[in-house]
Amino acid sequence: RIGQMLLDRGSWNGRRIVPSSWITTSMKPRADVEATLRYGYQWWLGQLASNGRPWYAAFGNGGQRLFAVPSLKMVVVIFAGNYNQPDQWKMPIKLMSKIVIPSVRQR
Repeated sequence: RIGQMLLDRGSWNGRRIVPSSWITTSMKPRADVEATLRYGYQWWLGQLASNGRPWYAAFGNGGQRLFAVPSLKMVVVIFAGNYNQPDQWKMPIKLMSKIVIPSVRQR
Protein backbone atom coordinates (compact mmCIF):
# COMPACT_ATOMS: atom_id res chain seq x y z
CA ARG A 1 0.00 0.00 0.00
CA ILE A 2 2.80 2.41 0.77
CA GLY A 3 4.46 1.72 -2.57
CA GLN A 4 1.21 2.29 -4.44
CA MET A 5 0.67 5.49 -2.49
CA LEU A 6 4.08 6.67 -3.75
CA LEU A 7 3.10 5.91 -7.33
CA ASP A 8 -0.19 7.74 -6.79
CA ARG A 9 1.64 10.82 -5.47
CA GLY A 10 0.32 10.57 -1.91
CA SER A 11 -3.15 9.11 -2.49
CA TRP A 12 -4.54 5.67 -1.68
CA ASN A 13 -7.74 4.48 -3.34
CA GLY A 14 -8.58 8.05 -4.30
CA ARG A 15 -8.07 9.41 -0.77
CA ARG A 16 -5.29 11.91 -0.09
CA ILE A 17 -3.00 10.53 2.65
CA VAL A 18 -0.05 12.91 2.35
CA PRO A 19 0.42 16.00 0.19
CA SER A 20 1.93 15.33 -3.24
CA SER A 21 4.50 17.99 -2.35
CA TRP A 22 5.69 15.71 0.48
CA ILE A 23 6.27 12.91 -2.02
CA THR A 24 8.22 15.26 -4.29
CA THR A 25 10.30 16.62 -1.40
CA SER A 26 11.07 13.23 0.12
CA MET A 27 12.15 11.80 -3.24
CA LYS A 28 14.59 14.60 -3.93
CA PRO A 29 18.21 13.40 -3.57
CA ARG A 30 19.82 14.71 -0.39
CA ALA A 31 23.00 12.60 -0.35
CA ASP A 32 25.01 10.76 -2.99
CA VAL A 33 25.85 7.27 -1.74
CA GLU A 34 27.34 5.82 -4.92
CA ALA A 35 27.45 6.87 -8.56
CA THR A 36 23.99 5.39 -9.17
CA LEU A 37 22.49 5.45 -5.67
CA ARG A 38 21.22 8.44 -3.73
CA TYR A 39 19.28 9.01 -0.54
CA GLY A 40 16.27 11.27 0.02
CA TYR A 41 14.18 11.62 3.15
CA GLN A 42 14.07 7.96 4.27
CA TRP A 43 14.03 6.71 0.66
CA TRP A 44 16.78 5.22 -1.47
CA LEU A 45 16.75 6.61 -4.99
CA GLY A 46 18.19 4.88 -8.03
CA GLN A 47 17.84 4.48 -11.76
CA LEU A 48 17.04 1.46 -13.89
CA ALA A 49 20.18 0.31 -15.68
CA SER A 50 18.21 -0.34 -18.87
CA ASN A 51 16.76 3.13 -19.39
CA GLY A 52 17.84 5.43 -16.55
CA ARG A 53 14.30 5.88 -15.25
CA PRO A 54 13.98 6.35 -11.48
CA TRP A 55 13.05 3.87 -8.79
CA TYR A 56 12.45 4.51 -5.10
CA ALA A 57 12.99 2.02 -2.32
CA ALA A 58 12.78 1.43 1.39
CA PHE A 59 15.58 -0.86 2.61
CA GLY A 60 15.24 -2.92 5.76
CA ASN A 61 17.62 -5.24 7.59
CA GLY A 62 18.00 -8.72 6.15
CA GLY A 63 17.14 -7.79 2.58
CA GLN A 64 13.59 -6.54 3.20
CA ARG A 65 12.79 -4.18 0.33
CA LEU A 66 9.97 -2.13 -1.10
CA PHE A 67 10.62 -0.86 -4.63
CA ALA A 68 8.41 1.57 -6.54
CA VAL A 69 9.12 2.03 -10.25
CA PRO A 70 6.90 4.84 -11.56
CA SER A 71 7.74 4.36 -15.26
CA LEU A 72 6.52 0.75 -15.07
CA LYS A 73 3.65 1.52 -12.66
CA MET A 74 5.08 -1.24 -10.52
CA VAL A 75 5.58 -1.94 -6.82
CA VAL A 76 7.76 -4.86 -5.75
CA VAL A 77 8.10 -6.12 -2.18
CA ILE A 78 10.89 -8.53 -1.28
CA PHE A 79 10.86 -10.40 2.01
CA ALA A 80 14.17 -11.95 3.04
CA GLY A 81 15.92 -13.17 6.17
CA ASN A 82 19.61 -12.53 5.55
CA TYR A 83 19.92 -10.58 8.79
CA ASN A 84 23.01 -8.71 9.94
CA GLN A 85 25.17 -9.79 7.01
CA PRO A 86 27.43 -7.16 5.42
CA ASP A 87 26.35 -8.05 1.88
CA GLN A 88 22.64 -8.60 2.61
CA TRP A 89 21.74 -5.69 0.32
CA LYS A 90 23.07 -7.38 -2.83
CA MET A 91 20.51 -10.13 -3.45
CA PRO A 92 17.38 -7.92 -3.60
CA ILE A 93 19.14 -5.62 -6.09
CA LYS A 94 20.13 -8.64 -8.20
CA LEU A 95 16.56 -9.97 -8.10
CA MET A 96 15.23 -6.63 -9.35
CA SER A 97 17.86 -6.02 -12.03
CA LYS A 98 18.32 -9.58 -13.32
CA ILE A 99 14.85 -11.12 -12.96
CA VAL A 100 11.97 -8.73 -12.21
CA ILE A 101 12.75 -5.78 -14.50
CA PRO A 102 13.71 -7.92 -17.54
CA SER A 103 10.54 -9.99 -17.07
CA VAL A 104 8.35 -6.90 -17.01
CA ARG A 105 10.07 -5.40 -20.07
CA GLN A 106 9.45 -8.59 -22.06
CA ARG A 107 5.68 -8.38 -21.62
